[in-house]
Formats: sequence, C-alpha cells, structure tokens
Amino acid sequence: MIAPGISLLTSTSLPAPSESPAGETKFTVRESVLGVLPFAVGLSDVTISLDSLHYCYPVTRLGGRVLCQDGVDGPPYQQIAGIAYSRDGRRLAYCATKSATNGGSVAHVVVVDGKEGKPYYRGVAKDHLVFSPDSRHFAYAARLPDGREVVVLDGVESEPIDGFHTLKFSPDSRRFAYAAMRKELWSVVLDGNAGESFVDGIRPDSITFSPDSQRLGYVAARGGKNMAVVDGRIGKTNDGIHGPIFFSPDSQHVVYAALSGKRFHLMYDEKDRGDYEDISSEQLLFSPDGKHLAFTAVRNDKWMVVLDDVAGSEFDGIGKMSLVFSPDSQRLAYAAKRGDKWRVVVAKEGDGPEFDGLHRQWACFSPDSQHLGYLAAREGQWRLVLDGREGKPFEPRQSLSPVTGFAFSPDSGHVAYFARRNGKEHLMLDESKVGEYAALGYLVFVDPKTFRVIVPRETAKFDTELVRLEVTLEGNP
Repeated sequence: MIAPGISLLTSTSLPAPSESPAGETKFTVRESVLGVLPFAVGLSDVTISLDSLHYCYPVTRLGGRVLCQDGVDGPPYQQIAGIAYSRDGRRLAYCATKSATNGGSVAHVVVVDGKEGKPYYRGVAKDHLVFSPDSRHFAYAARLPDGREVVVLDGVESEPIDGFHTLKFSPDSRRFAYAAMRKELWSVVLDGNAGESFVDGIRPDSITFSPDSQRLGYVAARGGKNMAVVDGRIGKTNDGIHGPIFFSPDSQHVVYAALSGKRFHLMYDEKDRGDYEDISSEQLLFSPDGKHLAFTAVRNDKWMVVLDDVAGSEFDGIGKMSLVFSPDSQRLAYAAKRGDKWRVVVAKEGDGPEFDGLHRQWACFSPDSQHLGYLAAREGQWRLVLDGREGKPFEPRQSLSPVTGFAFSPDSGHVAYFARRNGKEHLMLDESKVGEYAALGYLVFVDPKTFRVIVPRETAKFDTELVRLEVTLEGNP
C-alpha cells in the first residue's frame, strides 16, 4: 500500500510517452514530490497510509529519535517503534520511549495524533496498536509497575489483568473485545464484560466478530480439548480446532474445521458436513452472497477444493489462501500444483496454462466479475495473465513492498501493475509504460479514470525522494 496526506513541494503534468504506438492506453501523469529521505533512512523504514496520501519514518536528529510525518518532525524520543496509520489515513499512532530524568525510570508512551498518552514505566505492547475500522477509536495495552497489564481504549484503562492478547474491534467499530487472563484463567472480554473462563486459554487471533457486528466467536481450550464458543455458548468438544471460526456474510451461519481422532470434520452450525485427512485452516470461504462455501481439503493424500460439498479435481497442492470468489459470487478461482507446475483453476471452467510459480498476490477478479488476472512466472520471467492471455514477460525483481501485484480500475476496463524490464522498474497501465518507477506500496484507484501510488526516485545528487503519482486516463471509456 501507500501513504496518505502530504504537503506538495512540486507538481508537474507529463503526457503519455510520445513513442507509445497507436492503440495503446493514453494517459497523463501528475507528479507531486513529497520530500527527500535523509541518507540514513532506507525505504524499508518508510510507512505509508492506505490511501497513499501520507508517509512517515523515524530518523535520528540532534535531540534524539523523531518521527517525521509528511516532512514535519515530531518531538524527540529515545526510541520509536510500532508505527500504525488508521484505515482512513488521517490518524497516526506509535510507541515512544522517553529518557529518564532526575534518576527516574524510563517512560514508555503511546503517541496518537501527536499527543502523548499516560506514561508507563514497564512498557507498552508496540505490536498491539489498533485503530477501529472507522478510524475513530484506538486501543493498545501497557504494563503496570506491579507487572500486571491494562488494555487502554480511547484513553480509558481496563481493570488490571495478568495477561492479554488479540485486541479486536467489530466491523461497525461499536464493539471491542480481547482475551484476558486473571489468576491463570482466560476469558474473552466483550464491551467490558468477561465471558466464560477457560484454564487452558483462548487461541490467539481466534476472536471473530460476525459481519453485522452482533455476534462473537472464538476458540477455547479446556482439559486438553478445543471448542468453539459463539455468542457465549460452548460448542461440541473436539480433539482440536484447525484455525479460527468463520461467519457467513449474513452472520447467520458459523463454520470451522474440527479434529476428531485422526480426521478433520467440516462443522457447519455444529453439524458435521464431511470428514477429510486435512482441512486448510486459513480459508473456509463463503461467497459474497453467502450462497456458496468453498474450502481446501485432503483425501487419499491428494489436495482438492470442495465447493458446496462437491470435491473438485485432485492436485499435489493448493495455494495457501488462494481461494477467491468473484464479486458476483458466480466464479471461484484458486492456485493448484500438479508435479512441479502451477496453474490457476476456475471451478466448473477448467485449468489455465502451466507456470513455474504464481505471485503471492496471486489472482484478482475485476469488479464486474468478467475478468481474472494474475502474475505468473515461467523460465525466470514474470508476466501478467488476463483471462488466460499472457502479457509481455518481465524480469524478476526484489520487492520493496509486501504487495507489488496489480489492480483493476473500478470500471474493470484497465489494470495497473509494476514490471521490471531491461534492468529497470516500470509502472505499467495495461500494456503501456507509464514511466520508470519502482513500487513502494499499493496501487489505489480513486475513480474509474485515476489511480494513485507513491514511488521512490533517485535524484541527480543520489538522494531518494518520495513522489506521489496520479495517473489519469485520457479519452478512454
């Protein structure tokens, strides 16, 4: 992804390359130079907001470590860590350590929107800074002088607890839950109220709200057994539960994979829907309309995708987290391996061409569900594959970002992506080269004709400047 809000230093409009052949996509590029990175700051130090408008990075100045946000330094601290933007990009939080004064203890604070919270002298959990989906609420956890911990929601501390994990807001941002330990007993605290206690714990990251925010589920352990707890009701006892639980889009149904003996069972509203040698725990996937359920399973040492209780073709492997439904719920695609070759399979439509590998952001349907694209490798070269047609090959490259795949425009008519050709990074729009830019974050379409991205660029003085690009289609439908 990329970063939000930034004061613009320069702005230019560039026409599409004059050498572009007739028939290629036409566009203009607006460049906004956001700032120049200090020599000691690497690209991996830069955090960018999800809307590609803001950026920040920690850097050492004479007074200590500061967080520079959109070109403006914050106050100095001894250390800075745990940087997090809100989903809308307008809020920023981070953990900071203040140097001891007058022989006192070092203080740890969380800074939100430029304001310091209460100092804690035993530390704060830098990996647990959480904004709500609507960006209005913020939570974190801190340790008290006696070693106990508190969860802090919008500046208000919980009762002291002996341990915690998994801070979770509901989709509508109105509810808040976390796992808490008191006197060696674990429970889930929902909106300030503790639920059933379990001596063997609550599985980390299993706390799940339903899409309508009205229901809550998690996986608990007691007596060496696992059980799903939904709406406070404890489900069947199992030898194990593989992964979290999943709610249907209408919030009416719950599925999970349970282990009984040596077989895994798909449990649908606590009813057994079939047993397998294994069920992939990461994805029990409902279609957007909730009418279809797909998951990956093993039978007779072969992997398959099961769609609406019907097993598909057998493969030697199925890509992890690769199942994806089209927005209209009518198509299901996934990555499958046979021998040492990978291909994209569309259920009920057949296999795509074979490749040596597929990109981790492996596939995406267009918003209108009519097109399927993915990045694939063959003989050391990558290409964008759209509806089974292979684009021009490009070279492998070292990624600067966790996600450097591609993005469809909202009208499904265009696709943007990064490619390396002739040793240089290129930003591509369809098969047209936008320019020589490297990826630093996500590509964000702001309307059907314009997308935004932040990229690094080396200057004539060998400095690295951050540039926000806005690419606008010209005269294209």
